[in-house]
Amino acid sequence: MKIHIHPEFTSYGQFIKSIPEGNYTPAEVYCNLRNTVAKVEVGNRTFVIKKYKIPTLFNRLVYTWIRKSKARRSFEYAGRLLSCGIETAPPVAYIEDRKGGLFNIGYFVSEYLPYPVLPKSIELEEEERKLLQQQFIEFTARLHEAKIIHKDYNQNNIFYYKTDGRYHFALVDINRMDFGKDNLTLWMQAVNQLRMGVGESVEFVEKYAEIRNLDVIKCLIVLFKNRRDRHRKEKMKLIFKKIFGI
Repeated sequence: MKIHIHPEFTSYGQFIKSIPEGNYTPAEVYCNLRNTVAKVEVGNRTFVIKKYKIPTLFNRLVYTWIRKSKARRSFEYAGRLLSCGIETAPPVAYIEDRKGGLFNIGYFVSEYLPYPVLPKSIELEEEERKLLQQQFIEFTARLHEAKIIHKDYNQNNIFYYKTDGRYHFALVDINRMDFGKDNLTLWMQAVNQLRMGVGESVEFVEKYAEIRNLDVIKCLIVLFKNRRDRHRKEKMKLIFKKIFGI
């Protein structure tokens, strides 16, 4: 078993080392579908433990010898984002458990962020929602200008909060990131992952293109091509599931 702890959290080493044994009591469990995400209180600190599902045999082989695990990538990418001035949950530790010499289960431990996710912004007053949307577009543009692509840029992976009259945003679920890529297709894929309606997507891209001094027509063409391709792919998945009963 490999356990890597951030230097700032070595005093929590005993707790972190006991995580694979399940020796903790969750204050709250956020999801229990593919992965388990639990909020845990330890002393005066609050952490989030993400336990990834056991991968397929093929991926166990890949994570053993070829590619870094999701837990390790989440830990390392968190450090990279923070060093770039992009907010995310501060990384605490990652754990890689092995079985029969192969990677088996990964855990990523981070600090807890006490902010709502982007869909909660629907509860804001209309003027506040407009302000948040404008500043979120600016955030997205700044993220892409820094050549950072979150490859799972859905609204539930984006937290927000307001301070000094301005909205700020933090990214989570960050094991799939691209750093150093400057690509219009990737930018528009990220916008599509927000799952907005057609009108809202067009308005988003128009403002995004203005901020970045991009050709808005070219952006929209790429946006809707990606949207069409995604819908086709999702439709094929549904057909495949019906045929094979998955």
